[in-house]
Amino acid sequence: MDANLLARTAQALARREAELRLELAAHHDAISHEVDTFEDLAGHDREVALLEALDHRASDELRLVLAARRRMHLGTYGDCIECGGPIADERLLAVPTAARCKACEQRHKAAGDG
Repeated sequence: MDANLLARTAQALARREAELRLELAAHHDAISHEVDTFEDLAGHDREVALLEALDHRASDELRLVLAARRRMHLGTYGDCIECGGPIADERLLAVPTAARCKACEQRHKAAGDG
């Protein structure tokens, strides 16, 4: 990956990290609001369940973004964590958090690990 593309990807990952952190903070604020009446409780429980599911998804994505940014910092971004080979630029453009080359990712998923 050329330096210009790497810099743009780094900026995109930094923006996504900030978005996810704001999303998680909003979820936590929404979950913690008080319920005033018993009638509100059922709706609140459904809302909390939905927010917790969204929170889990956002937390998972944030973990992937942080891992990709760490690989950038270490100079290993674009190297497959399984085989050490290069991850195709096309794959990184489509999935900037990709940690494995296409072949290793397919094996990983086939093994039930992803």
